[in-house]
Amino acid sequence: MTIAIGFLALIFSYPLESVVLTPGPLTASHSSLSNCSACHSNVEEGQFGWLHSIFAETKPGEMSSACLQCHQMSTAALNPHGLALDELEKRTKGLHEIAAASTQPFSLKARDALFPREDVKLDTKYCATCHKEHNGVRFPLADLSNAQCQSCHAVQFSSFTDGHPKFDTYPFNRRTRIIFDHNSHFKTHFPAEAEKLGASVSVFGDKASGNKLGKCGNCHVPGAGARQMIVKTFEETCASCHLGQIVGTEQSAGPSGIPLFSLPGLDLDTLRERQAEIGEWPEGALDYGTKASPLLNLLLGADEEGRNLMRDLKMIDLLDLRDASDGDIDKVIRFVWSVKGLLYTLSAEKISDSYLVKTFLAELNREGVDRGLLAELAGSIPRDVWVGAQRDWLPNLQEEIARKRKGLAVPMPAVEPEPLQPPSDAATTGDEIPPSGEQPDILEALEEDSDGILPAEDEKANSTDGEEILAEDTESILADDDADAGSDILASDDEEADGDILGEDDTSGELDTGDLLNTSGDDKSDDGTAEKEAEATPLALVDAEQWAELGGWYRLNYEIRYKPVNHKDSFLRAWLNFAGHLYGKAYESLADPVFKLLSSDTAPGRCATCHSIDISPTKSLWVNWAPLSVSDVRQQFTRFSHEPHFSIMDDRGCLTCHSRDPEAQSQATYKQLDPAKFNSNFKAVDRELCRSCHTDVIAGQDCQLCHVYHVNTINTRHMATTTANE
Repeated sequence: MTIAIGFLALIFSYPLESVVLTPGPLTASHSSLSNCSACHSNVEEGQFGWLHSIFAETKPGEMSSACLQCHQMSTAALNPHGLALDELEKRTKGLHEIAAASTQPFSLKARDALFPREDVKLDTKYCATCHKEHNGVRFPLADLSNAQCQSCHAVQFSSFTDGHPKFDTYPFNRRTRIIFDHNSHFKTHFPAEAEKLGASVSVFGDKASGNKLGKCGNCHVPGAGARQMIVKTFEETCASCHLGQIVGTEQSAGPSGIPLFSLPGLDLDTLRERQAEIGEWPEGALDYGTKASPLLNLLLGADEEGRNLMRDLKMIDLLDLRDASDGDIDKVIRFVWSVKGLLYTLSAEKISDSYLVKTFLAELNREGVDRGLLAELAGSIPRDVWVGAQRDWLPNLQEEIARKRKGLAVPMPAVEPEPLQPPSDAATTGDEIPPSGEQPDILEALEEDSDGILPAEDEKANSTDGEEILAEDTESILADDDADAGSDILASDDEEADGDILGEDDTSGELDTGDLLNTSGDDKSDDGTAEKEAEATPLALVDAEQWAELGGWYRLNYEIRYKPVNHKDSFLRAWLNFAGHLYGKAYESLADPVFKLLSSDTAPGRCATCHSIDISPTKSLWVNWAPLSVSDVRQQFTRFSHEPHFSIMDDRGCLTCHSRDPEAQSQATYKQLDPAKFNSNFKAVDRELCRSCHTDVIAGQDCQLCHVYHVNTINTRHMATTTANE
């Protein structure tokens, strides 16, 4: 009795932080925890809190919640493997199908007979089920035994070398994000190596240089820690062959630029007859057959009213309105003013003040789209492009918009505006081009020029003998006492001259072989008329498409167009992202033509030739702009590191494990949008290849050597600290 009382007194006298009754030391990662109640919800604070834990009910759910205070995981953290229930059910169903087709080893049958397993349910799994604390400072808390893994799995087998299911499509669970055909590239760029792929020896490895990756290493390199193989940059791998295709310089007649804004052709004669108040509209748009661009239609369909108008206009022939109803004419008038209003906003006002832009922002913000996307859609367009288009196409637009906003009538002009004229010489020199209708009269200018080639007061210019007087210079080489000498531009004293190109000297009769550009006084040349005629002849201007051969913004007819300037063109990316996001929403009918225009095989930039397109659960479309990177890799059931396997590659290099499938039709799979439906250029890795090394004796075959339990990322919260200044 005395001993018992003494023992109790000893216990009661111990301080709160005493470890006399602890079941064992914590692991090193948890050693800073000194208060039991931090993890054990059934332990109360205070001197005798430990006594309460003896009789209190254990609540593993609350204990798991305590774990998640530091170990941040997904909302499905306590589901098996941390998977969402729908994903877990799908995977479990697949495993049951494998189990039904396989035979359970006899040893496991005997174990289940002696120790029956409970039916495994897809319910909550608490942290302490697998992670047992108080087993020592160096205890591997995250390690699981093979028996623990097998206790739940529907597919039962003894070990990796004995009964492990065969690999299916490993390591390929989706198609590559970049559309790349290894088979065609091997045949085109490495034909010698491709011929040897089926033989026992291949030169893809290069032991002499120590490059075991061989030709594969031209594009693929180990990533951080050599766990993943990543693709080199476009500039390192593809630019030398494909950059010209992107910007169009390798095509004899490169792809036309993307029309962003356009003034479509209209049947102006009918609109005048119907007294449509649309103001001025260029006749040339009808001559060129210009149509509203898909990008313009999408912008005009920002709100429901605009979308309905764009839908109705599909049934109206804008080029022939003779049979149009009054309602159709009203829709055309609304369309014209929508186009004019947009052009006015983009050329004269802040884009952010545009009603259409504000409407799009409101709609897209509700969809969770970054408003910065709209800046990329139009931010790269120089303002001068808009101002120049407005000045040349609709010079009176500002006055018309002002009248329209005041509710005043804006009738069509009695005489249609002049169509676009080729730029004058002033355009090549930077001089201001006179407005239409104010061009100076050529003949009046020449009459005022004292040095003109047609002087108005020269009596010889009107002589009756029809002889053209080219100069009045008394020292002219054409001046002669012979009244008939001026009948030839390059006259000769020899009446039997045979028309030599340079003529003959009138004194020596010898052929003049002087420099054609010699301006010395002794030369026999004309009086400068040829030079003046050359100066008066306008220079030939390059076609707009040819001018934009290196990319950029330009105007062609009544369209503002754009050509990509380089790989990763921000304008093309923004519009493809924008249009793709609008799929599955009210804008889809207008977004679809835009997306198809920019993703076609002949589109400028040819983006979708290399970048695959995926469809999301919400039916929106996404262009994969980059290959899989290490940062994109989500933790999955299987883990693998390339680095320790480089040493076992033979002279085939990467093909030691990744066997090419020359019959695979991989390119056909990119025509549909589901990335999970694909044919790989390479065969799945054979399980037998791994079994040659992974045994108990050589490389080991524990489940956790290749597999993880938590498929989602686990972030350990860091303790907040303060600085000396706080």
